[in-house]
Amino acid sequence: MFEGLHLFGDIFDSKDGHDPFKHLALMANMVAGGWVAHQEATMPTVSLEVLEKRLNGKEKELFLAFIMSMLKWLPEERKTAKQLLEHPFLVDYSYL
Repeated sequence: MFEGLHLFGDIFDSKDGHDPFKHLALMANMVAGGWVAHQEATMPTVSLEVLEKRLNGKEKELFLAFIMSMLKWLPEERKTAKQLLEHPFLVDYSYL
C-alpha cells in the first residue's frame, strides 16, 4: 500500500490461476523470513527491507521495526494499539 504495489503480486500459477500455497508461502515469508508451502511452491527470498524503497536511513529502520512489530505469528508477541501509538516511528521525528 505504501509503495503503491501489491505486497503479494506473484501468487498465480502457470495457468494464471490463484495458487493458495504460493500466496500463503509469500505471507509466511514476510512474517517468518522464509518458508516453503510444498515442493512445487519454493519461494524466492522476499523481505520488507527489499520491498520498501521510498524511505532510507533511520526513517526506514524505524518504519520497518514498526511494521514488523505488528507482523507476528503469535498474537501475544504483537504490539498493542497503545504500544504502537508510542512507537518511535510515530513519536520521534528527529530522523527527519
